[in-house]
Amino acid sequence: MTVAKMGSGQTKVRRKSLAETEPNSEKGRARRELILRGVIDILAREGYRQQSLRELAKGLGMEAQHVLYYFANRDDLLQRVIELWDEDTVERPEDAGLKLPSLDLYIAAVRRVAKAPGIGHLYLSLMNEAVAPTHPAHDFMKARQGLVLKDLTDAIMAEQEAGAIPPTFDPARSARQLSALANGLQLQALIDPDCDPAADVAAAIAQLRSSR
Repeated sequence: MTVAKMGSGQTKVRRKSLAETEPNSEKGRARRELILRGVIDILAREGYRQQSLRELAKGLGMEAQHVLYYFANRDDLLQRVIELWDEDTVERPEDAGLKLPSLDLYIAAVRRVAKAPGIGHLYLSLMNEAVAPTHPAHDFMKARQGLVLKDLTDAIMAEQEAGAIPPTFDPARSARQLSALANGLQLQALIDPDCDPAADVAAAIAQLRSSR
């Protein structure tokens, strides 16, 4: 709390808002993560229906204004949800028997999203909206896509050096094709539950490897 002097000479105790204190504190960071994981649970349970901030807050048992203590707006909240989801994909690749860069890690990431279609729908919707340069998430989505393509390119090059994938393939082009395939399959899976994006991406990667 802080103390503010009133014009009358009286002293009034003013409590700092959470926006001024908690978000950057350890307690605030923990609260932010709790909210984000709560939204992930909502999307996993209900799917993504372009819920408003008010709807998401209600699902968390909170007021929308309280959520705004920790996040700038709805777009910021949903962007952070995707960031946390990415961080959780494989916390320690070595624990999954994977060594980076890894095409198998990409298959695992696609499989994880397929098991949580609400997250996949959120990502695809946000990616579509963020095409506009003026969209708040434009820079984030552009940077994220760049990282995905770099990881895939590096993984393909590593397998080429190991002799697992022929050097005739252009790593950057193959990376773009795999990314586009995964995104398209995830969209198709939202319409057709029988579609298995991870299996099809795995088949495409197996084809790259078997072409040697």
